[in-house]
This record gives sequence, C-alpha cells and structure tokens, in this order.
Amino acid sequence: MLIKILAFLIIVGIFSLKEFKNLKKQNMKKEMVIYILFLLFSCSFFVLNLSEVKVASPLEGIRFLFEPIGKSIEGIFMKEG
Repeated sequence: MLIKILAFLIIVGIFSLKEFKNLKKQNMKKEMVIYILFLLFSCSFFVLNLSEVKVASPLEGIRFLFEPIGKSIEGIFMKEG
C-alpha cells in the first residue's frame, strides 16, 4: 500500500511540476493557486482511498442540512391542505 501511495505521489509530482512551470512561465498566478488547491484536494482523497479510510459521502452532509428544511416546508403545506 505504501508503495502505491509513493508511486502515485511521484507520478503526480512529475506531471504537476511540468504544469506548474507552464503556468509560472505564462504568469498565471490565480490559475496556479486553483491548480494547487484542486491537486491537494484530489490527492488527499485518493491517498485516503488507497489507505482504505472510510470517508463520508458529501450527499450525507447535504441530506443532513436540507432534511429539516424539507420537513418544515412539508409541514407548512400539509397544514393548509
């Protein structure tokens, strides 16, 4: 497992270094920041996936937030009907 993670990070590092040089050459600072953020986010999730760490689905968070709102709206309409 550790070998897979290291291989992944080396490959990502090589490709991102090339891309980072291109962005720096073109003086695209905002794009570099966005590129780094997305790269860190996606690499983190991939490494967690390789490590077999259970990560909660984003849909669970959305359901947790909007379920009470939906129930209250449903209650409003059910009282009137």
